[in-house]
Amino acid sequence: INLKFLKYRTAHYIMITYFPIRGRATKLKLVLAAADALDDIKWKSVTFPEFSALRDSLPYRSLPSYDSEEFGLINDSDTILRILGDRYNLFGDNPAQKWKIDAFIGFSLDILVYSAKIIWPASEEYKQSKLESVQSYPDRLENIMQENGFYIGDRISVADLVIFDVIANFFASVYGWENIEQNYPKLWNGLRTVANTPNIKAFLKSDFYDKIDRFGSTEEDSALPDSLFQ
Repeated sequence: INLKFLKYRTAHYIMITYFPIRGRATKLKLVLAAADALDDIKWKSVTFPEFSALRDSLPYRSLPSYDSEEFGLINDSDTILRILGDRYNLFGDNPAQKWKIDAFIGFSLDILVYSAKIIWPASEEYKQSKLESVQSYPDRLENIMQENGFYIGDRISVADLVIFDVIANFFASVYGWENIEQNYPKLWNGLRTVANTPNIKAFLKSDFYDKIDRFGSTEEDSALPDSLFQ
């Protein structure tokens, strides 16, 4: 696949800071992996006690943070995602594609929020009331997936990466990998397209892809299924 990477590189200092778990910064790692740029940016991992000491220095008192000579300190994961997507030419080939990809970022957040309501429900009754809404998301993704295995255009973009991230790190905990594989062939094909892209596959198999998710699941429970890589 010709991914046409590297709109431009920079020698400027850039550092991203996050916890040593899968969470809001994993999609940033996926962008860097897709662009074969994991070595371009310094990555700092902090513990929760270290974050407590760091919190007041951050604009929104949260992580991840992106610190660069070019933009200064930025403290929002989706803004950082847009910066990296643009930097490494993963944000579409024209304005129409760019705005459609941007819409996918918002859509992935919807999936994350509803998945979290199931994972951490206020009550069992509340959980059951949200299940139907959550289960509509794979139907929507199946309907909008192109036959070529990409959501937008003819190559991997931020749209494919954010959907992979939210499925792998949030939605699969609710719906199950087996259900996705058996019932949503186009969605499954898109996930496999991302997972089997050589640079991304190497990242997902490496220690840099954190083995513990944000829910505290064991490494075995949070592992990606072998069938994703076949």
